[in-house]
Amino acid sequence: MKKAWTVLAVGVALGMLVLAGCSKDESNPASSNDTDQSALSALMTDDSDLEAVNSWAGDDGDGGPSPLDSAVTPINWFRTGRRSRANVTVDIQGDTLATITRTATYNGTIRVVIDTAGGVRTVISKPMANTLTRKAHARRVGHGNRPRENWRIYEVTPEVLLSSAPNSNTVRPVHVQFYSAGEFVPTLIADITDPLNTWFRRDSLPEIRQGGVLEVSVTPNVTDTVAAFLHPHVWREARMHRQPMGRATDSSNTYWATFDVGQRLGVHMTAPDLLSRATLYTSDGAYDAGSWAIPYRVVAAQ
Repeated sequence: MKKAWTVLAVGVALGMLVLAGCSKDESNPASSNDTDQSALSALMTDDSDLEAVNSWAGDDGDGGPSPLDSAVTPINWFRTGRRSRANVTVDIQGDTLATITRTATYNGTIRVVIDTAGGVRTVISKPMANTLTRKAHARRVGHGNRPRENWRIYEVTPEVLLSSAPNSNTVRPVHVQFYSAGEFVPTLIADITDPLNTWFRRDSLPEIRQGGVLEVSVTPNVTDTVAAFLHPHVWREARMHRQPMGRATDSSNTYWATFDVGQRLGVHMTAPDLLSRATLYTSDGAYDAGSWAIPYRVVAAQ
């Protein structure tokens, strides 16, 4: 009889172990498929501060194609397209740090308004294709059952736009500087020559105070064949109109623009945007562009 009770006790214990194992899986259904790799990818693509922002969209509008050829004089221009996430790669180093690289596409049409006679716009439409690349560093903050809660993105790079096949790419920045300007001597807050190896900490982004002025300079890789614009103040899906950048008076291959950042607090994006002059000034010149967008924070005035 004692032997029978021993067997029964062992059986009950084994059954409890099995039930305990089942209970663990049911309480954490993501444990079998929510890996660190997928968690880090989701952290990047769901980054509402930056991924929700389309720094490259132009003014809303539409227009039909124009049969004009040779040189044209643009009145306005805008990109219309669809941004899609193409690929996210994750490289985990030593189980504590990770580098995340997001490559997306932004394809559609660039439209150049060349005439508004009689209230009717004449628009030249050209196919547009771009790649958008941005990187982030994440660090492990825990080892819990939910991998996504175990990691935090702590720094990011600028977003890089380059025109891509079937379009060519011959125009891009090689040096961009951002200054906080205003009543005093401008303060350099970002100096970029290698955007995908330039890191901005999420908790200490470049800062501009409410009502302050942001000054931007950009040096292209080519001379005399560039049209330079600034996307000055972008947040979420809202944006201000882009503005032309002027050529420096010292005859250097540098373009400048300034703007008042206004009163809206929080994280914003700004981007010098370079296009080949053939893109905007000839009807048959293919789309060709290169740009870098950085995050910055508007903080309360003292």
